[in-house]
Formats: sequence, C-alpha cells, structure tokens
Amino acid sequence: MNDRGDRGGLTGHSASVSVQQAYDSFDPARWATVGLGLEAGRWGPEKVPERLDGIGVPRDEIERVYLPLSRVLVSLAEDRSRRPTGVEDGHPSGLGRPGLGRPGLGRRPLVLGIAGGVAVGKSTTARVLEALLEGGPASPAVAVVSADSFLYPNRLLSARGLLDKKGYPETYDLGSMVAAISAVRAGRRRVAVPVYSHEEYDIVSGARSIVDRPDILIVEGLVVLQDAPGGCGTSAPSVRDLLDASVYLDASEADAFGWFCSRLADLRSDRDRRGAFATWLASLSDDEVASIAEAAWTGINRANLVEHVAPTRSRALVILEKDRHQRVVRVLCRRP
Repeated sequence: MNDRGDRGGLTGHSASVSVQQAYDSFDPARWATVGLGLEAGRWGPEKVPERLDGIGVPRDEIERVYLPLSRVLVSLAEDRSRRPTGVEDGHPSGLGRPGLGRPGLGRRPLVLGIAGGVAVGKSTTARVLEALLEGGPASPAVAVVSADSFLYPNRLLSARGLLDKKGYPETYDLGSMVAAISAVRAGRRRVAVPVYSHEEYDIVSGARSIVDRPDILIVEGLVVLQDAPGGCGTSAPSVRDLLDASVYLDASEADAFGWFCSRLADLRSDRDRRGAFATWLASLSDDEVASIAEAAWTGINRANLVEHVAPTRSRALVILEKDRHQRVVRVLCRRP
C-alpha cells in the first residue's frame, strides 16, 4: 500500500483509488446521523459514561464518532452472515437490520480488532468503545486485550538480536496470542493473558490478567490485522482470521511522530511512575529524550509502519482518519 497524504504521511488522508472504491466516506456529522439512527428504537437514548471524562477524547467527538461506531460495529459483527448489499440514502445498507440480542449469550463472543501505527490512539479507542458498548442496551461484558501482552520478554528479544525491532511481527509470540483469542472465542473460562508494562518497557514477570467469558472481546495492537507468520500462503491462523469486525486508526507520519514524542514526555514527567524505564527517562535531559525519540521512530516505528502496519489499513471494516489534533476528520466504512 502506498497512500501518501497531502501532509506528507505514509497513510495520510488522500486514500488510493482502490481504497476509495472499497469504502464509503463520511464526515463526522454525517457519520453521526447514520450511526445514531441505527436501530434507534433498540438502543434508545444514550449518554457518554462518566468514566470517559478526562480520557483525552472530547465529549462531542465521542458522541459524533465513537458512539455511532459502537452501534455500527455491533451490528456488523452480529450479522456477518447476512452482509449488506449496498448503500441507500447515505446509509450503509443492512446496518439497520434487527440485532440478534445480547452478544455472546448462547454463542461465541464478538471479537473486535483495533489496529494502526504507534501512538495513534489504539488503547484509548479500545477504552472508549469498551465503555460505550458496556453502556449499550444489552450491557454486554467487554474485555480488552493488548497485543503488547504477547511481546516476547526483553531478555528473549535481546538474546535473539530483536530488541531494536520491538513491535515487528517477529517480536510477538503470535502463536500464543492466537491460542488465547481462540480460547476466549470457544467460551473457555478464565483465559490467562500476560501483562505488559510501558513503564517497565517489558513483560511483567509472573503477572497475568484474566479474561473470563466476555460477550465482546476487543483486541488492539500493531499486529492485529497482519498475516500469520510465513505470509498469506501459510495454513496457520492469524489474529485477523478471528475477528468479526475491525478498525484502523490512520494519521500522517509527522503527526504520529509528534504524538509519540508527547507520550515519552508524559511518561518521563509522570510523578506516579514506578517502572524502571520511566524512571530512566526522567533521569535524562530534554535533548537526550528528543534524540532517543527520533532514533526510535526512524529506526523502529516508522520502518515497522511502512513495512508491516500501513499495508493492513485496507483490511479494516472501518478506518478513522485523524488530524494533527488527534480528532477524527473522516470515517471510512467498507462496502460489501
């Protein structure tokens, strides 16, 4: 994929012809009209949960973009066997069909994937959707799993010469990740998932989080929409083979780099930091941190974006395009 937007980004907002042909485009106002009108009688009036106050996403954007998105994702995922047949009157045809009741009860849970490059807001989007979905009419139980939980520990990455490629597909235990998601899909109780700490920049030894039969599972991370190891010709399943619906967060390289620098700065200045990595960052000068950020972005994050992450954009059901303020300026919804 070679989308080069008008702001110089790898996946900026001038989509290729093939992507334009595959998706319907909505500005936030029109997207809100479509999504909030979806099965309005079923959903009823909804409010933004108080737990989203202070999350960093403006309330009006939650109401106009993410609340409609939560409805669309559930509708698409509930009825994947009866796919929409076209677009009528500006509404994705089929999105208003009757739902199947509370997701997950009496059948496997819905699995939603969130992909995109480093620092584009994947984990924040997952938290927003988690709150909105749990606040829906059926009050489904929602669990969020980060792909970072399946990174190999630093000691193994170092031994394999991969520490400087952290985030590349080969730095993840993708087999364990697929196995865990498959177990959740199969309805198994108390599926144990490793824990990753950004403050430690490593897997937390011995720590586990428990995923216990959610109605909806959200999986977010760089590798969520990538092929299985060995390429598309392999018979091994990939994470994306297990998804019912997916979202790709898109931004220009320049903006994503700026957000990455801001994230490091926030981690460095966090007075409640407890991890060794965050403490080490705090010991450095502004210039040293800026140099580390530049090297990490150029040598790891950008290269990974170009080679592995950006090519998966066109695999998503929904693409959210962001401006330099991290606000969604366009929503692309895949045509049938």
